[in-house]
Amino acid sequence: MKQQCINCVWLATALLICATISAQSITNGDTNPHLLQKTLKNTTNPKEKLKTLYALGKYYQTADIQDTAISYKLEAVALQKQLIAKGDTTNYNEVGNTLMGIVRAYLGMGLPEQAKQYAEEAMPYVQNNKNLKTLYYKNMADALRQYAQAGAKSISEAKIYYDSLTNFCATKNNKGWQKRIALDLSFTDYYLSINKPDSAFNYIKAAQLLAPNYADTTLNAQITYMAATIYLTKKEYSAAIPYLLEAEKFALAWDANLYVNLLRNIGDVYAETGNYALACNYYKKYVPLRDTLYVKATEKSFAEAEAKFQNKDKQQQIQNKNLQLKVGRDKIGALLAGIVVLIVVATALFFTIKNKKKAAKILNEKNSELAKLNEALNHANQTKAKLFGIIGHDLRSPISHVYQFLKLQQVNPELLTPEQKDALSNKIQTATGSLLETMEDLLLWSKTQMNEFSTTIKPTLIAPVIDTCTNLLQLNSDAKNITYYNTVPENSIINTDCYFLQTILRNLLQNAIKASPNNSEIKISITESTPTISINITNKGETLLQKDYEKMLQSAHDINSLNGLGLRLTDELSKKIGAIIQFQVTGNSGTHVKIIFVKDVI
Repeated sequence: MKQQCINCVWLATALLICATISAQSITNGDTNPHLLQKTLKNTTNPKEKLKTLYALGKYYQTADIQDTAISYKLEAVALQKQLIAKGDTTNYNEVGNTLMGIVRAYLGMGLPEQAKQYAEEAMPYVQNNKNLKTLYYKNMADALRQYAQAGAKSISEAKIYYDSLTNFCATKNNKGWQKRIALDLSFTDYYLSINKPDSAFNYIKAAQLLAPNYADTTLNAQITYMAATIYLTKKEYSAAIPYLLEAEKFALAWDANLYVNLLRNIGDVYAETGNYALACNYYKKYVPLRDTLYVKATEKSFAEAEAKFQNKDKQQQIQNKNLQLKVGRDKIGALLAGIVVLIVVATALFFTIKNKKKAAKILNEKNSELAKLNEALNHANQTKAKLFGIIGHDLRSPISHVYQFLKLQQVNPELLTPEQKDALSNKIQTATGSLLETMEDLLLWSKTQMNEFSTTIKPTLIAPVIDTCTNLLQLNSDAKNITYYNTVPENSIINTDCYFLQTILRNLLQNAIKASPNNSEIKISITESTPTISINITNKGETLLQKDYEKMLQSAHDINSLNGLGLRLTDELSKKIGAIIQFQVTGNSGTHVKIIFVKDVI
């Protein structure tokens, strides 16, 4: 983890170097701040003054003198507001744009309070500009995220603006998805900083989904590097390798030190995965480059030290030392003898320590292998427990209903007319057939999941999955005389794991049946928009809100109840396939639950 943090520091350093080089080019070019300040002092034309203030603000921003840049920009904003008050509305959007520049400067300085203040001031000036409004949502989310990173606020406040940016881009500004990707990277960095790589992974995955259509080269490079950092943090070395190799392509262009550390990371990862040949190749590339950088750094240090001590006092000290050395030459023989003895002792100590280190290294490697085996065994046990939980939870209720109907036929056959017996027998036969088919699917699926609880994402027709779930729960719904109103088109396709989706739908439909009153209707539909598609389930009766759903996930209820295992499975499996579960209120009572997928995945 320490190494990944060092790499992130190198990345930040590389970007700072780029900014410094740009600043030097401005300083050495034609832009002269003294001439601009003289022009500002002498001009009385508001537009000329405004133009000069812009130039000064840009100059000091590029030179990374942010406080001075902000002061000139604030002066420009005040002048713009005066022109607007006089009827010059051409500067209206420019006020919002300038304030947003101030916000980004404060965010770069790590001052979220000031950033939030000026973002709120900019709000009236960005309402009619789609690009500025998306920038407003992003800046507010970044400011509140910095608050959360400092421990001053909850990250949930930042997520409100994250959701607002997502919804706005989906409906009104398709070009704003680049800002959403940048925000995904920001949230990824936040969760890595608090050591929650799984939460960070959700945001880097969201960025990856949007990247093919909206990310430029820089964003793609950042996504790649952050993804590699997450997998390294999680010690998922096999998954980290392709991202590290992709990051290798652009690391050298950013910074030589970043590139050298990246080579070592790749070598370490290949060694961890047992590919010692490739690990050796990268170490061979890493060592000479590391030594070259070390030599350059040493030469620079010596040169600086030499320059500092090139004065008369030092020269006098050197002469005195030479004189002392001349006097002590007669003692050299004795000193050489002592040095020989010290060399012999040091050599003996060196080999002793080397042997001890070798033995310790072997022991550490054995301990590491044992720890990996224990971790794999624990993971396998957890996976098996989840699979048995899914099978038991999804099959318990329909088996119970079949048993009850069979018991009714056995104990009180005289209560049923021949027509009712025939109808009941047909229902039991249909339900048991569907149940058997579901059991076979679940058992076959479980065999593929015994080593790892993984997904198989592929194009999946939605309608057959829904039909399987409703057939399995037919006895449950018939017991309450509940009907299904299914408007899902037969050709609707989504890219997902059909077994995970089937389990999620079964649990949500079973929940809807339990909450619905007798003689009611459950509606199943889909909604498509840009860039999402959602499967909707609506029922009457008891209302379940999003906050109730989240509270149930955190509670310690009996895992066999609907509020326990069913919702936990729904939440966990939806995250595995990149879906979002969202509960909403419909009318005066009832529940509307949506399974939301990002359309770019399709």
